[in-house]
Amino acid sequence: MTIYNPENLNKLIQHHQEKLASVFSEAGSEIDKFYTKTWHLYNASEKAMLRNCHLRNCAKRIFDGVDGASWKDRKGIGFKLYLDGISAGIECLAELKLKKVNKNLVSSNIPTRAVKLFNTQQSAPKPLEVQNDLFGGAKIVSEPAHLIAGYTRNPLDTAYERLVVTFPTGMRSAELILELSSTANFSQVVQIPLAEINETAPRVRVRRKTQIGAEEKTENQSRIVKQSDEKEIKDNVIAIRNKSVR
Repeated sequence: MTIYNPENLNKLIQHHQEKLASVFSEAGSEIDKFYTKTWHLYNASEKAMLRNCHLRNCAKRIFDGVDGASWKDRKGIGFKLYLDGISAGIECLAELKLKKVNKNLVSSNIPTRAVKLFNTQQSAPKPLEVQNDLFGGAKIVSEPAHLIAGYTRNPLDTAYERLVVTFPTGMRSAELILELSSTANFSQVVQIPLAEINETAPRVRVRRKTQIGAEEKTENQSRIVKQSDEKEIKDNVIAIRNKSVR
């Protein structure tokens, strides 16, 4: 693992803090604009994919033309933002991924070889660009620090909870470099269209067959009793008339 200067890393991220926070804020605005009415249709994996697409788009737009900023976006490798502090007088070079992180500030990844190298601050084998200092002594290795510009979501998944930049130290560990939350715009909230969900068809009471049968049986019994009562009354009237005639 290459050793990096934490103070320089912190200075580099602070130098770009406002822009990094804007990436998340504007991506949230785009999500609001395009998916408010359909957001409830996507599962967690699809939501993360859509967020990553908009984070990548916003990062390209916001860091376009910024001194010391560049990016790579290649199939199979994913999007990476590179920040070089030399133009700001900071001896530091960083390679950032934009990722969702858990409460321990660790991102979830399939443990491929590339991911393991990134999370353990190692680089894939390649010729190293080195230079001697003025005294011909120590060598400066031009390898970037691997960082995660990450976010957590609130329990209802309606807004960002934290925006952070972390320094991975392993597959399940990371050190916090800087909180971006203080400059983030948390007003962008994706609302689930509850009105559409609650607009259901009027309830129609459906009687079960056994209930229908019981009701019909009761109705028939009532009809029979009524007919019996009417016959009894009629017979009584006829009997009274016969007595009168006699």
